[in-house]
Amino acid sequence: MKNINYSFLLSFWLLLPTFAFAQDRQSHQYFSNTHETSGVSSPKILPTEVQNAYDVKWYFLNLNAEKNTVALSGNVTIKAEVVYSVMDTFSFHLHRNYIIDSILINGVKKNIISQEDERLVTGLGLVKNTVFDAQIFYRGTAPSSGFFSGISTAKDTRWGDFDVTWTLSQPNHAYYWFPVKQDLTDKADSSWVFVTTTKPNKVASNGLLTNVVDLPNNKVRYEWKSCHPINYYLISMAIAEYQDYSIYATIPQTGAQVLIQNYIYNSPQCLSQNKEAMDKTKEIIEFFSEILGEYPFSSEKYGHALANLGNGAMEHQTMTTTGSFDEGLVVHELVHQWFGNQVTCASWEHIWLHEGFARYGEFLWWEYKLGREQAFHSFELYITTNVINNGKTGSVYVPIAYIDDVYRIFNTTLSYNKGGVLVHMIRYELGDNDELFFNVLQTFQNRFKHSVATAADFKNVLEELSGKDFTTFFNQWYYGEGYPKFQILWHQIGDEQLYLISTQITTAPSVTPLFKITYELEITYTDNSSEIVPFYHDEVHKELKYNILDGKTVKSIKFDPNRWLLATGTVIHTYAIEDFGNDHAVIVYPNPATEAINIKFDAFLHGEKAISVFNVNGKMIQNLITTNDFLTLNINDLPSGTYFLSVRNGENVFVRKFVK
Repeated sequence: MKNINYSFLLSFWLLLPTFAFAQDRQSHQYFSNTHETSGVSSPKILPTEVQNAYDVKWYFLNLNAEKNTVALSGNVTIKAEVVYSVMDTFSFHLHRNYIIDSILINGVKKNIISQEDERLVTGLGLVKNTVFDAQIFYRGTAPSSGFFSGISTAKDTRWGDFDVTWTLSQPNHAYYWFPVKQDLTDKADSSWVFVTTTKPNKVASNGLLTNVVDLPNNKVRYEWKSCHPINYYLISMAIAEYQDYSIYATIPQTGAQVLIQNYIYNSPQCLSQNKEAMDKTKEIIEFFSEILGEYPFSSEKYGHALANLGNGAMEHQTMTTTGSFDEGLVVHELVHQWFGNQVTCASWEHIWLHEGFARYGEFLWWEYKLGREQAFHSFELYITTNVINNGKTGSVYVPIAYIDDVYRIFNTTLSYNKGGVLVHMIRYELGDNDELFFNVLQTFQNRFKHSVATAADFKNVLEELSGKDFTTFFNQWYYGEGYPKFQILWHQIGDEQLYLISTQITTAPSVTPLFKITYELEITYTDNSSEIVPFYHDEVHKELKYNILDGKTVKSIKFDPNRWLLATGTVIHTYAIEDFGNDHAVIVYPNPATEAINIKFDAFLHGEKAISVFNVNGKMIQNLITTNDFLTLNINDLPSGTYFLSVRNGENVFVRKFVK
């Protein structure tokens, strides 16, 4: 899902450091960016123990709805199979605003017990493997609860005056508009959505439009059917005076034609202004079918239903409900058909499997369209920089304590942006081996096709195909918090060796005190040749050596030149760095120290010496000048931590680190 704050405003995407959000771009992300505070709770309407007694097979929604109201009436049939040895009680959720007129179990009318939003039928005595139909007749007006409101209505004036009603059930708001079992792990095998409305309205929904039935009193019924497994929150409808603009894509693997069906407002301006953007969907679906595997619902369709969502959207299965056709937004929501719809997270804790991958799908698209260098540059500016500048230190993983907080689930910085960078870093950890990287993505899709998965499931596939252990990576980047900041001091000794002192601090030290990570340094020489060298950092303070070839002289060093990492690095050239015990020009003791350090200077360092103390962020703490050969420096007021002592004597500069 995406929100307006996240969407890439395409014409400015490469120029601006901040952008609007799309489903994360527009649907989810817009909401996340504008309401990024914890504490806003999603309704705790989760499957009860009673509901675990059955497995949903089919949803059939047969409703009456209009374009300018959230009042509903009609009936919903839930076909299910008993999985307990005996099921005495049938339970489902439907908001208390609705009146249930009757309920039939296998055609027999039953009494119903209402416990606020949970409705129950007792005394059934159905045995294991029994398949039954529960048909619920109901009516009422949905409650209003903002963006995640289950069902909404509004007037959209962008291309005329168009009333529009649409649904958005994620994460737990399907019960705001139809009787449902809200269990991520229980996908229905298929679904039908029949909606009766007033002409000239059209109704958009999942699957294929199998029939349009004219009815008395200027009414019409749209009959949509889907044969694919579907999660409760992906069932949808949208109603307005639409026109149907349809095109076709070609699946690369099979040559099959896939319908791309767009329901947009019935005005010439709406079509003319959005036609070019809608046409791009063809190329987008063909591209992702190549790298992620065949579009999961090619036997039915993909499409869009326009609604008053601004620049937001929601990835309803086979037909995204969208507020615009921003290119990045279209990409984001389409990728969800794989990551979110075909494979769904088993719990909202693992929303990364939806939003992180959809976010990175945008990068993959821009990489394909613009080239890697430009895509890297934009990805760093917009996503990496957003995470670094935002200051949030939570994990990509959503802790169970926050599972009812919709804005924590769909947090722009964590679930979307940091989640996308995490996928980017996995690609780096695989050695930038795209054959392996896309094999991992496709294998994960095939293994959990039409089912649910967790981040651990993805990790297992990743480890199986790569042969690498990603435990530390996930502990740091997925379950951990923050990111590392490096300060790297370097000096060349002679013609052969480069000495470095690499110091790391993290932005969430109480949770993730150290990131064990390989970073790259681009070393540029005075002859303007350069090389990229990896360095493994697994300590707070790491002393490194690198043997320079061909007797070259280092001119400069750049941290993470290809922008692979969620990390910052400050590289400082010093004239001399302690060469691991053999240099006695400046001796600092005791080290570690508590109240003071002693500084002993070699006799050749005669005359005036400038002394400076820096913290690990490069900030100067103390500064003084001495001509003595011995000095005691009071550090009693310094906070505990690591520091660097710089001694400058003429053109000689020496750096020593000490710990308090």
